[in-house]
Parts: sequence; C-alpha cells; structure tokens
Amino acid sequence: MAIFVAFTFALPAARDARADMYATMTKDTCWVTTETTDEAVKKKQYRQAIAGYTKAIEWTAKTCGQTLEADSLAKEELKKSHLGRAIAAAGSGDYDLAARDIALLYKSDVVWLWEHRPHMRALFNSKAMSDPSGTVFLDWSLGVVNKAIEKKPKTSVYRAARAKIYEVRKEFDKALAERTAQVDYARNNADKAQALYDRAYTRSRLGDKEGELADLDAAIELDSDPGPWRYANRASLHKQAGRIDEAIADYTKAMSDENYHRYPEYLAARADLYRKTGKLDAAAKDYAAVLSKQPKNTDSLYGLLLVRTQQRDTRQVRRLRARLDKLKPGYLDDPERARELAAAGGGAGLAEPSTSPEALREAWTMGEVVPWRRFNT
Repeated sequence: MAIFVAFTFALPAARDARADMYATMTKDTCWVTTETTDEAVKKKQYRQAIAGYTKAIEWTAKTCGQTLEADSLAKEELKKSHLGRAIAAAGSGDYDLAARDIALLYKSDVVWLWEHRPHMRALFNSKAMSDPSGTVFLDWSLGVVNKAIEKKPKTSVYRAARAKIYEVRKEFDKALAERTAQVDYARNNADKAQALYDRAYTRSRLGDKEGELADLDAAIELDSDPGPWRYANRASLHKQAGRIDEAIADYTKAMSDENYHRYPEYLAARADLYRKTGKLDAAAKDYAAVLSKQPKNTDSLYGLLLVRTQQRDTRQVRRLRARLDKLKPGYLDDPERARELAAAGGGAGLAEPSTSPEALREAWTMGEVVPWRRFNT
C-alpha cells in the first residue's frame, strides 16, 4: 500500500504565498513546491530564499536520495530550487554558493529548461531576464561565475562551470583553458579524474584525438571505479587509430557488468573487431551473445552472417539469411552488402556484381558462389 505524506513549511517573511509543500508517495518519489520561497526570491528577500531552497534541496536528498550531483535527470523542481538559490546567493553577494549551484545546473540541461519553462525565468522577477533566449541565461551565469573566480581563481569547480558555459557557447578554445585550470586546481584524485574526463570531452570537440586519449588514460588511472562508458570511449579512440588489440581490451573492460544498458553495444563492437581481424570464432561467439539479448538486432545478424560466410558454413548462412529476410525484407538487397558478402565468400578486388542483388540473394540462399566481374588491372 502506498502512503502519501505531506509537510508544509512557511517562511516568516512571505506569509502571503501558499506554504512550501514537501510530499512523498514512496521512498523514491518526492514532490516539492516552493511557492513561499519563490515569492521570497522575487521580493529580493535573499536570506529567507536561500534558507527555503536549501531546505527543499536537503529534504529531497534525505528523503528520496535525489541530488543534482548524482542525477542530472532529477526532477525539475529540484533544479528550480538550485536555480532559485543561485539567484538569491548572487543577489546577496555569496558568489561561492551561486557558482556551485550554477555548476550543478549546467550538468542538467539548464539552458533547455530556461528556454521552455517560464516559471524558471519568473524567479528573477525582471523584464530583462524574462527573455527565453538561452543567451540571456548564459550571460547572467557567466557574470556570476566570473565574480566567483575573481575572488578565488584557484577553485576547480568555478573553472569547471566557466568551461561548461563556454562549451555551450561553442567557444571550445576558451573552454580548454578553463578545463586545464580545472585539472590543475583539483583537490583530490576523484576531482582530478573528473576534470580530466571533462577536458577529454573538450579536446574531442576540438578534434584533438591524441590529447583526448591522453586525458582518458590519466583519468582512468586516477579513477577508483571507471564507468563502462569510459573504457568504451577509449576503445573507440584506439579503434580509430588502428590500435585494434587495445580497442578489444578496452571493450572487454567495458563489459564488466552484463546488466549495463550499453553492454550489447560494446559486445557488438568487439565482435566487429574480431571479425575484421580474422578471429572468426571469437566474433561468432560475441555476435551470438548479442542476439541472445537482442534477437532482432539486424547489424549483429548481418555480422554473424559475414562470419559464417567466411567460414563456408552453408547451413548457417542459409538460416541467417532467412532470419534477416523475415526480419527486414530487402536488407540484403543493398549492393554494398551484396559486395561485402561476396568478398567474404572468397572474392578479392571485387567491383560491381555481374548479377542483380536478387539473383545474388537467391544464389547465396542456396549456398552457391556467384561469379563477379573484377577490376581491370
């Protein structure tokens, strides 16, 4: 049975608004409305507003375990509480608190919220800040963070916030300088690892793949528990650079948790690498594992078909072609796939087929090899 519990709190300086409400339906479901606190920030009663928003933020964390630090997809009301507190903190001159809230907000798609949620903009109670253009919020938040940096320039979280603002503005050279400062001023291994991950992303936007790889290497070395996607990102860079053994090793590390939602994707990527390097048995095993989780994955079915074609396993080729034809009619009629299948069957230096895709499909279904015209040399 679900139990609904609600609490109301009113701030002394804003009795005319409906009291803030905190409600739970389950231990993981919280609702917070901060009408009293919203009125306080609009009236520039900043101390009361900071207290009200802090209460909302702390109650949500304690009651439902939701924080912007841990969950960028947290409920909008929690994001509004951080925005309201940032406005109140900046208004009262507490740029440290304001910059820290801004840093969290930029991890949670705050610009989209600004553009699409009028009640977020209404917290400023200002005509100038009512413009839904994301540029308005970017300029305001950059101004606040700049003031925080003026006071304490060697604070990593401030530099991270400014870097993110520059990234949203697509000023990646400026962002890179801030990410480097973020790395330099990080206070512990966990913060430095995050800063290196962040800088790796910025380098990727600048096309600096070697720099990105170096930062990923350093970050993973410092990180006590790298997420699977970290290894997968590094594997992708190794793959692009032709370091196939390193890529395979990193995809393997990325697959430490079979329940991770991208596990089949990483498994398929490793299967492709095994196939392209001639490790056909390993590739077949990985493709089969993907299909056990995603039976309708056409890319992995096709990859397995290529492997069985290379292995001259006529029975499996026939079975896999039938599955693909049923699952996605016409998929194998694509000329590029027809070429690839013919090459897997023993062709070399192949150009255009001398038979139609339909004839090729029929021939391959029967386990036959169709003559192809070669390049003239």
